[in-house]
Amino acid sequence: MLVYSKFSTDGQADSGAATLVKRYSSDGGKTWTEKDELVVENEGGMNVMSVSLIRLASGELLLFYGRKNSMLDCRPYMRVSKDEGKTWSKPRLARSVSCVRPGALNGWAVGTGSAFPSRSLPCFAQIASA
Repeated sequence: MLVYSKFSTDGQADSGAATLVKRYSSDGGKTWTEKDELVVENEGGMNVMSVSLIRLASGELLLFYGRKNSMLDCRPYMRVSKDEGKTWSKPRLARSVSCVRPGALNGWAVGTGSAFPSRSLPCFAQIASA
């Protein structure tokens, strides 16, 4: 499954309106389904963007994304799926942001299009769900 920001206005500018959509591949990414399936409506004043997927040891999927309300207000949100992305929980604001040093694993780091365990980088944004 691939989830990405689908911009509908202003080209692909960060200020353009966007939703999160998904497509599926059954052959390791060589081909993909043709139709976009909606994952997240445009919840932000501008758009939703910078999506990342993480599979937990439990098998659940975490979906991280930015809800952009203005050029000065973009907040990290997350949702959980227990059925391979068919349905998602209600959005939860990622409530804490901190700078993390190597070896201090307390959550997930989220950057532009990536979320990963936070043990290996010198300093970056780290979030925890509310």
